[in-house]
Amino acid sequence: MDVAAPGVDIYSTWPNRGYQFLSGTSMASPLVAGACAFLLGRHPEMGAPQLRSRLLSTADRLPWLAGRIA
Repeated sequence: MDVAAPGVDIYSTWPNRGYQFLSGTSMASPLVAGACAFLLGRHPEMGAPQLRSRLLSTADRLPWLAGRIA
């Protein structure tokens, strides 16, 4: 894993027009996908290698994640 996103207590939609706090990779992965979509919306010419490079070069390196992600 190269990029991590919060996946605990994310306020999200729920069936029947509801909202609920949810946790897990199902909550974290859309945040990373959203970052990719944002970058590609601004720079549609980017290929996968450029997108990956931009994400990694602009991500905050958090000390508490040291040793947990590559």
